[in-house]
Amino acid sequence: GTSRCGLSSYGGDFEQASNSHSENVWRYFGMTDRPDPGTYVHYKNGKHYTVIDVVRHSETEEWMVLYRAEYGDYGLWVRPLKNFLEQVNLDGQFVPRFKCLG
Repeated sequence: GTSRCGLSSYGGDFEQASNSHSENVWRYFGMTDRPDPGTYVHYKNGKHYTVIDVVRHSETEEWMVLYRAEYGDYGLWVRPLKNFLEQVNLDGQFVPRFKCLG
């Protein structure tokens, strides 16, 4: 299949959230921006990762990105959403920490 990725913005209500795809749940809980599922590359190591979904930490309720490494043991990882989406300084230029490959 074709992979899509990028940054989506959502808004909605609880009725939609309870009757539709998981992305509607984020709308109800205040999620506004999230990376779309797809393949991303990390700015520092150049390795590829697949974003699976956005999830919530059970204790802090912080939004986290669930993703899989596409190398080694193909481990699953989580990273705070804010951290995943931030821009980092690389040799004097700001670049995304994880860049969408499409």
